[in-house]
Amino acid sequence: MLVEAGFYRVPDDKILRNSDTLLLNSSGRFQASINPLPTDAKNYYWYINLRNNSQKYPYLNVLRTFDSIGIYTAEFYVIDYLNDTLVKSSTVIVSNEPVCKQKINLETFQGSPTFSWSCHDEDPNENLTYNFKLINSDNKRTIKDTILQDTVLQLGFALPENFEVHLTASNRYLKTELDSIWSDSDESE
Repeated sequence: MLVEAGFYRVPDDKILRNSDTLLLNSSGRFQASINPLPTDAKNYYWYINLRNNSQKYPYLNVLRTFDSIGIYTAEFYVIDYLNDTLVKSSTVIVSNEPVCKQKINLETFQGSPTFSWSCHDEDPNENLTYNFKLINSDNKRTIKDTILQDTVLQLGFALPENFEVHLTASNRYLKTELDSIWSDSDESE
């Protein structure tokens, strides 16, 4: 007996996956096939678990909306007429993207530029990490590329006339990106 099992993102995904990260309130369709026929199995079912909340579905296909943040494990069990059990496992991580105000602020004090931004995660237990990149717009050279956990970065040097800032806020699973372009004639776009 040949068994395939996994899940598709909903809607319109064409890739059968065994693991993925999805946004909260997204849906997935768990799908299994038994060859040559499902009637060759004595029993089959999906077992989907999040923390201590488990649900059993006696179907080949199950549509599920992920309404809680966490790691879901989904196992498709097939029991044949000799009572042998075959299990195919999938993992779905459900999270929110970090939420950021769509502006990176710039202040200068005595020639020292200070960048600041405002981001948070819907999960209060989640700590955000930031990748800050400062690029000279004229020659596209990276001036500063650093990882930090604070929402403020003070530089100890003057900025070029034209520059770009690319900020990526990340939780354990998802990222949000902010970009700003400055020149000597304006604050930011």
